[in-house]
Amino acid sequence: MKIFLITLSILCIGFRGFSQQVDTLNIYSSSMKKEVKTLVIRPSSSSEKKLPTVYILHGYSGYPKRTLTQDIPSLLALSETLKMMFILPDGNYDSWYVDSESQNSKYETFIAKELVDFVQNQYKSDPSKTAIMGWSMGGHGALYIGSRHQDTFKAIGSLCGVMDFSPFGKEYGVPKTLGDNPKNWSKYTVMSQIEKLKTSSQKIFISCGTEDPLIAQNRNLHQQLLLLNIPHIYEERPGEHNAAYWSKAAITQLMEINQFFSTPELSFTTPNLMNKIIHTNPETLFDPTPFAFSHATSTTTKGNYVFISGQSGGQDLKHTLSKDFRTQVKFALSNLETVLKAYHLKPENVLKITVLIVDHNPEKLAIWTAEMHKIWKHNKFPASTLIPVPKLALDDMLVEVDAIAFVPE
Repeated sequence: MKIFLITLSILCIGFRGFSQQVDTLNIYSSSMKKEVKTLVIRPSSSSEKKLPTVYILHGYSGYPKRTLTQDIPSLLALSETLKMMFILPDGNYDSWYVDSESQNSKYETFIAKELVDFVQNQYKSDPSKTAIMGWSMGGHGALYIGSRHQDTFKAIGSLCGVMDFSPFGKEYGVPKTLGDNPKNWSKYTVMSQIEKLKTSSQKIFISCGTEDPLIAQNRNLHQQLLLLNIPHIYEERPGEHNAAYWSKAAITQLMEINQFFSTPELSFTTPNLMNKIIHTNPETLFDPTPFAFSHATSTTTKGNYVFISGQSGGQDLKHTLSKDFRTQVKFALSNLETVLKAYHLKPENVLKITVLIVDHNPEKLAIWTAEMHKIWKHNKFPASTLIPVPKLALDDMLVEVDAIAFVPE
Protein backbone atom coordinates (compact mmCIF):
# COMPACT_ATOMS: atom_id res chain seq x y z
CA MET A 1 0.00 0.00 0.00
CA LYS A 2 1.28 3.47 -0.76
CA ILE A 3 0.92 6.75 1.06
CA PHE A 4 2.61 9.47 -0.96
CA LEU A 5 2.62 13.14 -1.83
CA ILE A 6 2.75 14.27 -5.45
CA THR A 7 3.17 17.64 -7.12
CA LEU A 8 1.58 17.82 -10.56
CA SER A 9 1.46 20.27 -13.41
CA ILE A 10 -2.22 20.81 -14.02
CA LEU A 11 -3.51 21.02 -17.54
CA CYS A 12 -5.95 23.93 -17.67
CA ILE A 13 -8.05 23.80 -20.82
CA GLY A 14 -11.13 25.86 -21.64
CA PHE A 15 -14.39 24.08 -22.31
CA ARG A 16 -15.11 25.76 -25.65
CA GLY A 17 -11.86 24.83 -27.36
CA PHE A 18 -12.59 21.10 -27.15
CA SER A 19 -16.35 21.17 -27.68
CA GLN A 20 -16.12 18.65 -30.51
CA GLN A 21 -15.10 15.98 -27.95
CA VAL A 22 -18.16 16.36 -25.75
CA ASP A 23 -21.53 14.74 -26.44
CA THR A 24 -24.44 15.99 -24.31
CA LEU A 25 -27.02 13.22 -24.08
CA ASN A 26 -30.33 12.49 -22.40
CA ILE A 27 -30.23 8.75 -21.81
CA TYR A 28 -33.49 7.01 -20.96
CA SER A 29 -33.56 4.87 -17.83
CA SER A 30 -36.16 2.14 -18.04
CA SER A 31 -35.79 1.43 -14.31
CA MET A 32 -36.63 5.06 -13.38
CA LYS A 33 -38.83 5.90 -16.38
CA LYS A 34 -36.96 9.13 -17.06
CA GLU A 35 -34.04 10.58 -18.97
CA VAL A 36 -30.70 11.21 -17.27
CA LYS A 37 -28.41 13.92 -18.62
CA THR A 38 -24.96 12.52 -19.37
CA LEU A 39 -21.80 13.96 -20.91
CA VAL A 40 -19.50 11.73 -22.97
CA ILE A 41 -15.95 13.01 -23.42
CA ARG A 42 -13.77 11.30 -26.01
CA PRO A 43 -10.59 11.97 -27.97
CA SER A 44 -11.12 14.07 -31.08
CA SER A 45 -9.10 11.74 -33.30
CA SER A 46 -11.14 8.90 -34.76
CA SER A 47 -9.92 5.31 -34.47
CA GLU A 48 -11.34 1.83 -34.84
CA LYS A 49 -9.66 0.81 -31.60
CA LYS A 50 -11.91 0.50 -28.56
CA LEU A 51 -11.14 2.99 -25.82
CA PRO A 52 -10.55 2.57 -22.08
CA THR A 53 -13.59 4.11 -20.41
CA VAL A 54 -13.99 5.71 -16.99
CA TYR A 55 -17.37 6.54 -15.45
CA ILE A 56 -16.93 9.66 -13.28
CA LEU A 57 -19.48 10.38 -10.53
CA HIS A 58 -19.89 13.90 -9.16
CA GLY A 59 -20.31 14.83 -5.52
CA TYR A 60 -23.32 16.02 -3.54
CA SER A 61 -25.18 18.86 -5.33
CA GLY A 62 -22.99 18.49 -8.41
CA TYR A 63 -23.86 17.95 -12.07
CA PRO A 64 -21.93 16.92 -15.21
CA LYS A 65 -21.21 20.37 -16.65
CA ARG A 66 -19.85 21.56 -13.31
CA THR A 67 -17.58 18.52 -13.26
CA LEU A 68 -16.15 19.59 -16.59
CA THR A 69 -15.84 23.29 -15.91
CA GLN A 70 -15.05 23.46 -12.16
CA ASP A 71 -14.35 20.13 -10.47
CA ILE A 72 -12.02 18.41 -12.97
CA PRO A 73 -11.44 20.94 -15.79
CA SER A 74 -8.50 18.91 -17.12
CA LEU A 75 -10.76 16.05 -18.31
CA LEU A 76 -10.82 17.28 -21.91
CA ALA A 77 -7.06 17.42 -22.16
CA LEU A 78 -6.66 14.11 -20.32
CA SER A 79 -9.06 12.39 -22.71
CA GLU A 80 -6.97 13.60 -25.63
CA THR A 81 -3.61 12.77 -24.03
CA LEU A 82 -4.50 9.38 -22.52
CA LYS A 83 -6.84 8.33 -25.34
CA MET A 84 -9.56 7.53 -22.84
CA MET A 85 -13.31 8.10 -22.81
CA PHE A 86 -14.99 9.67 -19.79
CA ILE A 87 -18.68 9.26 -18.97
CA LEU A 88 -20.26 11.86 -16.66
CA PRO A 89 -23.83 10.98 -15.57
CA ASP A 90 -26.04 13.28 -13.52
CA GLY A 91 -26.49 11.88 -10.00
CA ASN A 92 -29.70 13.82 -9.33
CA TYR A 93 -28.11 16.16 -6.76
CA ASP A 94 -28.24 13.74 -3.80
CA SER A 95 -29.13 10.24 -5.03
CA TRP A 96 -26.04 8.70 -3.36
CA TYR A 97 -25.98 6.39 -6.39
CA VAL A 98 -28.03 3.64 -4.73
CA ASP A 99 -31.26 1.87 -5.60
CA SER A 100 -34.02 3.11 -3.32
CA GLU A 101 -36.52 0.58 -1.98
CA SER A 102 -39.26 3.19 -1.71
CA GLN A 103 -38.53 5.98 -4.21
CA ASN A 104 -38.14 5.98 -7.98
CA SER A 105 -34.39 6.41 -7.62
CA LYS A 106 -32.38 3.55 -9.14
CA TYR A 107 -28.99 5.07 -9.83
CA GLU A 108 -27.01 1.91 -9.14
CA THR A 109 -29.03 0.09 -11.79
CA PHE A 110 -28.84 3.02 -14.18
CA ILE A 111 -25.07 3.44 -13.98
CA ALA A 112 -23.92 -0.18 -13.66
CA LYS A 113 -26.31 -1.63 -16.25
CA GLU A 114 -28.34 0.79 -18.35
CA LEU A 115 -25.67 3.43 -18.87
CA VAL A 116 -22.86 0.91 -19.42
CA ASP A 117 -25.00 -0.97 -21.95
CA PHE A 118 -25.79 2.26 -23.79
CA VAL A 119 -22.16 3.39 -23.94
CA GLN A 120 -20.85 0.02 -25.07
CA ASN A 121 -23.49 -0.18 -27.80
CA GLN A 122 -23.16 3.39 -29.06
CA TYR A 123 -19.44 4.06 -28.61
CA LYS A 124 -16.14 2.26 -29.05
CA SER A 125 -15.82 1.45 -25.38
CA ASP A 126 -13.57 -1.41 -24.27
CA PRO A 127 -15.48 -3.62 -21.78
CA SER A 128 -12.20 -5.09 -20.51
CA LYS A 129 -10.88 -1.62 -19.67
CA THR A 130 -13.80 -0.02 -17.86
CA ALA A 131 -13.43 1.83 -14.56
CA ILE A 132 -15.53 3.93 -12.20
CA MET A 133 -14.39 6.77 -9.94
CA GLY A 134 -15.80 9.82 -8.19
CA TRP A 135 -15.36 12.28 -5.34
CA SER A 136 -17.26 12.88 -2.09
CA MET A 137 -20.75 11.43 -2.70
CA GLY A 138 -19.39 10.19 -6.03
CA GLY A 139 -16.46 8.49 -4.28
CA HIS A 140 -19.03 6.61 -2.24
CA GLY A 141 -20.93 5.75 -5.41
CA ALA A 142 -17.84 4.53 -7.25
CA LEU A 143 -16.72 2.16 -4.49
CA TYR A 144 -20.26 1.04 -3.64
CA ILE A 145 -21.28 0.33 -7.23
CA GLY A 146 -17.85 -0.92 -8.25
CA SER A 147 -17.62 -3.49 -5.46
CA ARG A 148 -21.07 -4.82 -6.38
CA HIS A 149 -20.38 -5.04 -10.14
CA GLN A 150 -16.88 -6.44 -10.34
CA ASP A 151 -17.35 -7.99 -13.77
CA THR A 152 -18.21 -4.58 -15.21
CA PHE A 153 -15.65 -2.31 -13.54
CA LYS A 154 -12.05 -3.52 -13.59
CA ALA A 155 -10.79 -0.54 -11.56
CA ILE A 156 -12.57 1.54 -8.91
CA GLY A 157 -11.46 4.81 -7.37
CA SER A 158 -12.49 7.31 -4.71
CA LEU A 159 -11.37 10.90 -4.06
CA CYS A 160 -12.34 12.35 -0.67
CA GLY A 161 -15.03 9.69 -0.62
CA VAL A 162 -17.81 9.20 1.92
CA MET A 163 -17.37 5.70 3.32
CA ASP A 164 -20.30 5.87 5.75
CA PHE A 165 -22.96 8.57 5.41
CA SER A 166 -24.89 7.43 8.51
CA PRO A 167 -23.52 10.12 10.89
CA PHE A 168 -24.61 13.06 8.72
CA GLY A 169 -27.03 11.60 6.17
CA LYS A 170 -30.05 13.54 7.41
CA GLU A 171 -28.42 16.81 6.35
CA TYR A 172 -27.49 15.48 2.92
CA GLY A 173 -30.67 14.04 1.46
CA VAL A 174 -30.35 10.41 2.50
CA PRO A 175 -33.81 10.11 4.15
CA LYS A 176 -35.70 10.91 0.94
CA THR A 177 -33.96 7.96 -0.76
CA LEU A 178 -33.52 5.45 2.07
CA GLY A 179 -36.09 6.51 4.66
CA ASP A 180 -35.82 8.26 8.02
CA ASN A 181 -34.31 5.43 10.07
CA PRO A 182 -30.48 5.51 9.98
CA LYS A 183 -30.41 1.85 11.05
CA ASN A 184 -31.64 0.99 7.57
CA TRP A 185 -28.86 2.91 5.83
CA SER A 186 -25.84 0.81 6.80
CA LYS A 187 -26.24 -1.79 4.05
CA TYR A 188 -25.91 1.00 1.46
CA THR A 189 -22.55 2.26 2.70
CA VAL A 190 -19.12 1.49 1.29
CA MET A 191 -18.08 -0.12 4.58
CA SER A 192 -20.83 -2.71 4.21
CA GLN A 193 -19.38 -3.89 0.90
CA ILE A 194 -15.78 -4.57 1.97
CA GLU A 195 -16.22 -8.34 2.20
CA LYS A 196 -17.11 -8.42 -1.50
CA LEU A 197 -13.62 -7.14 -2.32
CA LYS A 198 -11.82 -10.08 -0.66
CA THR A 199 -11.97 -12.13 -3.86
CA SER A 200 -11.86 -9.17 -6.25
CA SER A 201 -9.21 -8.78 -8.94
CA GLN A 202 -10.09 -5.09 -9.34
CA LYS A 203 -7.53 -2.33 -8.97
CA ILE A 204 -8.61 -0.12 -6.06
CA PHE A 205 -7.54 3.52 -5.66
CA ILE A 206 -8.30 5.71 -2.63
CA SER A 207 -7.19 9.31 -2.10
CA CYS A 208 -8.06 11.88 0.57
CA GLY A 209 -6.71 15.19 1.86
CA THR A 210 -5.15 15.28 5.30
CA GLU A 211 -7.35 18.26 6.32
CA ASP A 212 -10.53 16.72 4.88
CA PRO A 213 -13.28 16.04 7.50
CA LEU A 214 -13.60 12.59 5.85
CA ILE A 215 -9.95 11.63 6.41
CA ALA A 216 -10.85 9.45 9.43
CA GLN A 217 -13.35 7.48 7.36
CA ASN A 218 -10.81 7.00 4.58
CA ARG A 219 -8.10 5.89 6.99
CA ASN A 220 -10.53 3.44 8.57
CA LEU A 221 -11.33 1.93 5.17
CA HIS A 222 -7.61 1.70 4.43
CA GLN A 223 -6.99 -0.17 7.69
CA GLN A 224 -9.88 -2.55 7.08
CA LEU A 225 -8.57 -3.37 3.62
CA LEU A 226 -5.12 -4.02 5.10
CA LEU A 227 -6.57 -6.35 7.74
CA LEU A 228 -8.35 -8.33 5.03
CA ASN A 229 -5.24 -8.39 2.81
CA ILE A 230 -7.11 -6.64 -0.01
CA PRO A 231 -4.61 -5.00 -2.39
CA HIS A 232 -5.18 -1.30 -2.97
CA ILE A 233 -3.39 1.99 -3.50
CA TYR A 234 -3.99 4.50 -0.72
CA GLU A 235 -2.90 8.12 -1.00
CA GLU A 236 -2.93 11.05 1.37
CA ARG A 237 -1.74 14.53 0.49
CA PRO A 238 -2.25 17.98 2.03
CA GLY A 239 -5.68 19.31 1.18
CA GLU A 240 -9.27 19.93 2.22
CA HIS A 241 -12.66 18.72 0.98
CA ASN A 242 -12.83 20.91 -2.09
CA ALA A 243 -12.16 21.07 -5.82
CA ALA A 244 -8.64 22.35 -5.21
CA TYR A 245 -7.86 18.86 -3.89
CA TRP A 246 -9.87 16.53 -6.08
CA SER A 247 -9.14 18.36 -9.34
CA LYS A 248 -5.45 17.52 -8.84
CA ALA A 249 -5.92 14.10 -7.24
CA ALA A 250 -8.19 13.08 -10.13
CA ILE A 251 -5.31 13.55 -12.57
CA THR A 252 -3.13 11.21 -10.53
CA GLN A 253 -5.88 8.61 -10.27
CA LEU A 254 -6.76 8.72 -13.96
CA MET A 255 -3.11 8.32 -14.89
CA GLU A 256 -2.85 5.34 -12.53
CA ILE A 257 -5.96 3.79 -14.07
CA ASN A 258 -4.54 4.37 -17.53
CA GLN A 259 -1.27 2.72 -16.49
CA PHE A 260 -3.19 -0.23 -15.06
CA PHE A 261 -5.10 -0.66 -18.31
CA SER A 262 -1.88 -0.39 -20.29
CA THR A 263 -0.37 -3.37 -18.44
CA PRO A 264 -1.46 -6.69 -19.96
CA GLU A 265 -3.39 -8.67 -17.39
CA LEU A 266 -2.60 -12.35 -17.49
CA SER A 267 -5.24 -14.95 -16.80
CA PHE A 268 -4.70 -18.67 -16.74
CA THR A 269 -8.12 -19.17 -18.24
CA THR A 270 -7.06 -17.58 -21.52
CA PRO A 271 -5.95 -20.00 -24.26
CA ASN A 272 -2.59 -18.24 -24.73
CA LEU A 273 -1.44 -18.77 -21.15
CA MET A 274 -2.80 -22.30 -20.99
CA ASN A 275 -0.58 -23.14 -23.94
CA LYS A 276 2.47 -21.50 -22.39
CA ILE A 277 2.63 -23.26 -19.03
CA ILE A 278 2.86 -27.04 -19.15
CA HIS A 279 2.19 -29.28 -16.16
CA THR A 280 3.78 -32.71 -16.54
CA ASN A 281 2.71 -35.74 -14.54
CA PRO A 282 4.13 -38.93 -16.15
CA GLU A 283 1.82 -41.94 -16.11
CA THR A 284 4.59 -44.07 -14.63
CA LEU A 285 4.56 -41.91 -11.46
CA PHE A 286 1.75 -41.53 -8.93
CA ASP A 287 -0.86 -38.84 -9.55
CA PRO A 288 0.16 -35.82 -7.42
CA THR A 289 -3.00 -33.79 -8.12
CA PRO A 290 -4.84 -34.91 -4.95
CA PHE A 291 -1.86 -33.60 -2.99
CA ALA A 292 -1.98 -30.24 -4.79
CA PHE A 293 1.23 -30.29 -6.80
CA SER A 294 2.62 -31.32 -10.19
CA HIS A 295 5.71 -33.42 -10.80
CA ALA A 296 7.09 -30.79 -13.17
CA THR A 297 6.18 -27.51 -14.84
CA SER A 298 7.72 -25.83 -17.85
CA THR A 299 7.07 -23.10 -20.40
CA THR A 300 6.99 -23.04 -24.19
CA THR A 301 7.59 -19.35 -24.77
CA LYS A 302 9.78 -16.42 -23.86
CA GLY A 303 8.92 -14.48 -20.77
CA ASN A 304 10.06 -13.17 -17.44
CA TYR A 305 10.16 -14.66 -13.99
CA VAL A 306 9.01 -13.25 -10.66
CA PHE A 307 10.85 -14.59 -7.63
CA ILE A 308 8.70 -14.26 -4.52
CA SER A 309 10.22 -14.38 -1.06
CA GLY A 310 8.86 -16.70 1.59
CA GLN A 311 5.39 -15.60 2.69
CA SER A 312 4.36 -16.41 6.23
CA GLY A 313 0.94 -16.62 7.80
CA GLY A 314 1.28 -13.16 9.32
CA GLN A 315 -1.78 -10.91 9.34
CA ASP A 316 -1.84 -7.14 8.72
CA LEU A 317 1.12 -4.77 8.92
CA LYS A 318 1.93 -5.93 12.45
CA HIS A 319 2.49 -9.48 11.17
CA THR A 320 0.14 -10.94 13.77
CA LEU A 321 0.52 -14.73 13.92
CA SER A 322 -2.32 -17.01 14.90
CA LYS A 323 -1.61 -20.08 17.02
CA ASP A 324 -3.79 -22.10 14.61
CA PHE A 325 -1.96 -23.83 11.76
CA ARG A 326 -4.83 -23.67 9.26
CA THR A 327 -5.24 -19.95 9.86
CA GLN A 328 -1.56 -19.36 9.16
CA VAL A 329 -1.77 -21.45 5.98
CA LYS A 330 -4.72 -19.39 4.74
CA PHE A 331 -2.89 -16.12 5.36
CA ALA A 332 0.36 -17.40 3.84
CA LEU A 333 -1.48 -18.25 0.62
CA SER A 334 -3.42 -14.99 0.76
CA ASN A 335 -0.16 -13.06 1.16
CA LEU A 336 1.26 -14.94 -1.82
CA GLU A 337 -1.79 -13.93 -3.88
CA THR A 338 -1.31 -10.31 -2.82
CA VAL A 339 2.23 -10.30 -4.24
CA LEU A 340 1.03 -11.98 -7.43
CA LYS A 341 -1.70 -9.38 -7.89
CA ALA A 342 0.92 -6.66 -7.72
CA TYR A 343 2.22 -8.12 -11.02
CA HIS A 344 -1.32 -8.70 -12.37
CA LEU A 345 -0.79 -12.46 -12.00
CA LYS A 346 -2.85 -15.30 -10.60
CA PRO A 347 -1.87 -18.47 -8.72
CA GLU A 348 -1.84 -20.42 -11.97
CA ASN A 349 1.13 -18.32 -13.11
CA VAL A 350 3.23 -19.99 -10.40
CA LEU A 351 5.68 -22.60 -11.70
CA LYS A 352 7.32 -23.70 -8.45
CA ILE A 353 6.78 -23.35 -4.70
CA THR A 354 8.81 -24.38 -1.71
CA VAL A 355 6.88 -25.00 1.50
CA LEU A 356 8.41 -24.99 4.97
CA ILE A 357 6.27 -26.46 7.78
CA VAL A 358 7.22 -26.53 11.44
CA ASP A 359 6.81 -29.96 13.10
CA HIS A 360 5.23 -31.42 9.99
CA ASN A 361 2.79 -34.32 10.33
CA PRO A 362 -0.02 -35.99 8.28
CA GLU A 363 -2.66 -33.73 9.79
CA LYS A 364 -0.78 -30.60 8.69
CA LEU A 365 -0.25 -32.10 5.24
CA ALA A 366 -4.01 -32.62 4.89
CA ILE A 367 -4.67 -29.00 5.90
CA TRP A 368 -2.06 -27.66 3.47
CA THR A 369 -3.46 -29.76 0.63
CA ALA A 370 -7.05 -28.70 1.30
CA GLU A 371 -6.16 -24.99 1.33
CA MET A 372 -4.10 -25.33 -1.86
CA HIS A 373 -7.11 -26.81 -3.65
CA LYS A 374 -9.16 -23.76 -2.67
CA ILE A 375 -6.65 -21.43 -4.36
CA TRP A 376 -5.66 -23.49 -7.45
CA LYS A 377 -9.20 -24.17 -8.63
CA HIS A 378 -8.22 -25.49 -12.07
CA ASN A 379 -6.08 -28.32 -10.63
CA LYS A 380 -3.08 -27.05 -12.58
CA PHE A 381 -0.72 -27.04 -9.62
CA PRO A 382 2.87 -25.81 -9.47
CA ALA A 383 5.82 -28.08 -8.88
CA SER A 384 6.38 -28.23 -5.15
CA THR A 385 8.91 -29.19 -2.50
CA LEU A 386 7.71 -29.52 1.11
CA ILE A 387 10.42 -29.36 3.76
CA PRO A 388 9.71 -30.14 7.44
CA VAL A 389 11.66 -27.80 9.73
CA PRO A 390 12.03 -27.48 13.50
CA LYS A 391 11.76 -23.69 13.49
CA LEU A 392 11.28 -20.66 11.21
CA ALA A 393 12.47 -17.05 11.46
CA LEU A 394 10.01 -16.12 14.23
CA ASP A 395 9.03 -18.30 17.16
CA ASP A 396 5.32 -18.38 16.30
CA MET A 397 5.71 -18.94 12.55
CA LEU A 398 4.31 -22.33 11.56
CA VAL A 399 4.48 -22.20 7.76
CA GLU A 400 6.27 -20.32 4.99
CA VAL A 401 5.98 -20.57 1.21
CA ASP A 402 8.08 -18.99 -1.53
CA ALA A 403 7.32 -19.10 -5.25
CA ILE A 404 8.59 -18.60 -8.77
CA ALA A 405 5.99 -17.21 -11.17
CA PHE A 406 6.15 -16.92 -14.97
CA VAL A 407 5.12 -13.87 -16.99
CA PRO A 408 4.84 -14.85 -20.69
CA GLU A 409 5.52 -12.19 -23.31
